[in-house]
Amino acid sequence: MGIATDFYRILPEFKCVFLDSSILIYHLEYIRPYSTFTKEIFTSLANGNLECVLSTISITELLTKPFKEKKESQIAIFETWRSSHGSIRC
Repeated sequence: MGIATDFYRILPEFKCVFLDSSILIYHLEYIRPYSTFTKEIFTSLANGNLECVLSTISITELLTKPFKEKKESQIAIFETWRSSHGSIRC
């Protein structure tokens, strides 16, 4: 079996995962081939099949550039996403 097959097979076994900032960046910036895997994670989150934990460090790493560049719309999108999913814990 390949990595992708293993990933799709075992993901449903998990109830909660820790998401590092790289996972968020891969997903939000649609970086292939990783975005294929992150899409599955975020679909599971949206469907309520999975919960995730974000560290303060991950949030800081993700928001540093938008704050520095005063990109308030990017900050608002992230905050809306984070607060709209009850399956995300910080």
